[in-house]
Amino acid sequence: MAGQYEGKVALVTGGNMGIGLAAVKAFAKEGAKTAFCARGEEAGKKLEKELLDQGCDVMFIKCDVTKSNEVEAMIKKIVDKYGRLDCAYNNAGHVGLIEPTNLLDFPEEAMRAANELNIMGTFLCMKYEIAQMVKQGKGGAIVNASSICGPEYVFPGYVAYVTGKSAVEVMSRAVATEVAQYGIRVNAMKAGLIDAGIIHEANKFIPEHIQELVNKTPIPRLGKPEEVADCVLFLCSDKAAFVTGASLVMDGGYTIQ
Repeated sequence: MAGQYEGKVALVTGGNMGIGLAAVKAFAKEGAKTAFCARGEEAGKKLEKELLDQGCDVMFIKCDVTKSNEVEAMIKKIVDKYGRLDCAYNNAGHVGLIEPTNLLDFPEEAMRAANELNIMGTFLCMKYEIAQMVKQGKGGAIVNASSICGPEYVFPGYVAYVTGKSAVEVMSRAVATEVAQYGIRVNAMKAGLIDAGIIHEANKFIPEHIQELVNKTPIPRLGKPEEVADCVLFLCSDKAAFVTGASLVMDGGYTIQ
């Protein structure tokens, strides 16, 4: 049986680990020709080979999404190989500092680096993804990785992360209003505590705090990367054809407390 993304072309940024990797696998499993990017070429090429050996139609592209020329070149490579781009999950992001750090001690370079990736990276990806979708003239769907960490909920010590993810959510809504006329939808994915990279790293510094947050969650466990990927695929699919400018919360109920 053909998957729901048969004949579609998808892009996942930051697709070499964690939630991004889960999304790459999910798109490919559902029949999409799937491009994914990351800055680490060796790891990306290794993953590409593994997925190709499993029968997935994937392509790894080395790309720093904070660089306009690299993002533009990435979209061109996708179109050169697959002919089009139908949907994108802009997942690449940066926490700033894993260890909680108050404002007075927070390094300026960490703030700049985090928001260069979270804000500028998302902006550039949308700019070139949407340019291609408009050129095709057949609509498209974009999901940007936000977080429950901002704007409604903030966690002390993570000023760079909550600032960047809040900006991603607002930027997604703003762009959604601009591109709906082209049949392009833009939504944000607000994941909570997920058993992936950032939480794994944070557990080295604040395991008691992470466990406390899990205990306060109505569904008292960490979410799975695959569960986030399922939500992303829904937002990119025709089943969400009337959904744009939304922020889908997937946090086990944490934010409804």
